[in-house]
Amino acid sequence: MKKRALGFTLIEVLVSVTILFIVIVVIYDFFMNTNKFLHNQDENIEVSLQAKRLQEDIKQWFQMADQKSIECFPYSKRVEMNVYEYDLAQNIFLKYRIVLQYDGVQKKISIHKYDEAGREVSSSIYLEKKVEYFSVIENGNLVLITYEIKFSPKKVQKYEITYYRRTD
Repeated sequence: MKKRALGFTLIEVLVSVTILFIVIVVIYDFFMNTNKFLHNQDENIEVSLQAKRLQEDIKQWFQMADQKSIECFPYSKRVEMNVYEYDLAQNIFLKYRIVLQYDGVQKKISIHKYDEAGREVSSSIYLEKKVEYFSVIENGNLVLITYEIKFSPKKVQKYEITYYRRTD
């Protein structure tokens, strides 16, 4: 009778290594998919926060605006208005022109602030490459701004800003 040597045969080792390799690939794929999912969620949260911040900024500009100066340009997808801000250092009100503009090529919304001489004082860009739709509607005292943000091919969120001009 022959004694069998202790240890594993080559076939057993190859099968074990193959099974181990498959398990490692499955675990790696799971972690990579989880990482990708979490990255997309972080990006979606950032875009959502930016869309809400834009909404609040526009509402604030409307409330600060000289109501008669609010002008809507539906075809060029632009809104302009004059606002007055108090400068504590100079103890005076400064007049600025605010321009809200949609750029359909870069799919972004920007807000530009100009002083009385027409020089740009500040500029903010929102939602670059994310805005799928933008419209400005003016009907009497009503100003309606609508924009849609694309989070993914299947997820689009609509934002609306409805503002009624004061008649004071």
